[in-house]
Amino acid sequence: NAGRDNRVEDVDAIRSSQSFARPARDYLEALDAGNPAHMASAKYLSPSDPAAAWNTKEGRGKFGYHTNYLIDTDHAVIVDVEATPARIAQEIVATKAMLERVEDAHGIKPQKLAADKAYGTGPFLAWLDERNITQHIPVLDRQHQSGGLLTREDFTFDAGNNRYVCPQGKFLKHRTAVAKTRVHTYRATASDCKECPIRQNCTRGSKRSLSVPFDNDIRQKVMALQDTEAFKQSRRLRKKVEMLFAHLKRHLGLKRLGIRGLKGATEEFLLAATAQNLKRLAN
Repeated sequence: NAGRDNRVEDVDAIRSSQSFARPARDYLEALDAGNPAHMASAKYLSPSDPAAAWNTKEGRGKFGYHTNYLIDTDHAVIVDVEATPARIAQEIVATKAMLERVEDAHGIKPQKLAADKAYGTGPFLAWLDERNITQHIPVLDRQHQSGGLLTREDFTFDAGNNRYVCPQGKFLKHRTAVAKTRVHTYRATASDCKECPIRQNCTRGSKRSLSVPFDNDIRQKVMALQDTEAFKQSRRLRKKVEMLFAHLKRHLGLKRLGIRGLKGATEEFLLAATAQNLKRLAN
């Protein structure tokens, strides 16, 4: 119920608000405590519900929350729920919280996890690997967006010397490693590229460079799973969670929340998931 037309662009406007209702008070307390679910630098904030994220995924912008489910793929039973502001980046945070919670509360530790491409980041795939959870998740990879030039797959990695070898046998040596973007850079020399017969297919600059994610090894490992029958089966089973979200809107009519704030969203999403589980139990 947070109106899309009633919005501010600065958290100071929330702090100086005369109303200072419970949702605003809860938001500021969580923000000051460093809760990663909240952002002071958000594009827009709702004075009546500042924890709700501004979301343009479904067309015209609006404030909202996401409900995140962890389900058992055999029976589509919802085993955990996490409410987050409607930001895609929060989905991975929610999944980590749910996986840790069901293990602590119920001793449930999945052998594999199926999820859509939004979850296919290198750090999250590595996090799952550390916990021996097989990642049936399409890898988020943009290396093929090369504008028709050779991709990283066309180069051979020489692990012993930490360098790449181009199709013409020239070397791209390691140049930088940037922690903020989690990317290694490998670069050829201008003299090697200058007379190269396939230069027009390789680079538009004076020398070719490659950007390689820190988690490239685990990304390649997960990519190798994508043609397996087990991965394809997980992709089919993942439709069960999508059906539960569709059921929320279509049959339970949960298109708007009645309680403001992240705590309110958590309560409503938990009650809705409980109703869905009870219906499945009755059937």
